[in-house]
Amino acid sequence: MAHLKEMSREDQEYIDTVRSNYHTNCFGEVYAAERYKSRRSVACHDYAEFCYVVDQNWAESSKVFRANCLDNKNPKSCDYMAQMHTSGRGTTKSKKSAAEFFVRGCRYGSKESCNSLGNCYKTGFGTTANGEKAVKYFKISCEKGHGEGCYNLSHLYLLGKPELGITKDMAEAFKFAEAGCHHKSFRACANASVMLRRGEGVEKNEEEAAYFAGRASDIFDGKG
Repeated sequence: MAHLKEMSREDQEYIDTVRSNYHTNCFGEVYAAERYKSRRSVACHDYAEFCYVVDQNWAESSKVFRANCLDNKNPKSCDYMAQMHTSGRGTTKSKKSAAEFFVRGCRYGSKESCNSLGNCYKTGFGTTANGEKAVKYFKISCEKGHGEGCYNLSHLYLLGKPELGITKDMAEAFKFAEAGCHHKSFRACANASVMLRRGEGVEKNEEEAAYFAGRASDIFDGKG
């Protein structure tokens, strides 16, 4: 927490108060009853995220994220834990453990974890590469509203991956690029624009191509 030493006394006191409140809500009696489990789950995630982002206390955040994922089934904590196993920050660096936490995160509702799990099955990261499962989890992520999940599935169909049994399918590639654009992936919008301009997987349409190019630009500039 060396970076916090440069703060003013007032700011330090504020940070200490916030940390204390998060810790109390997670570990205290306020949400200890079983009927408050969902609230405790949110409180523990907030505390762990505070430790990660503000305190940069990787060991403490890892411990709380892990417990909150395993015990309280918090999808965001599972996703964080997977990323920490990927980087080795605050815990052991392990592709297998990362993939296992992405599985849990997706199962508990994280669209980001589902997308990451799709990538695991696409590339063989921490698990055996499997085209059918890559498509499955990218699609789940996309259906949950994650634009990058849609884009990744679109890209898979755009190029094909014969070694995983995925054949090139331009109609499906456009379908998921369009969906990804709807969910604010500028890369999906850009691909949809190019496909419309070339007439690949969809009827050529310059006007629609210009629309999707504009959407890509707006999203990239933070206006989307």
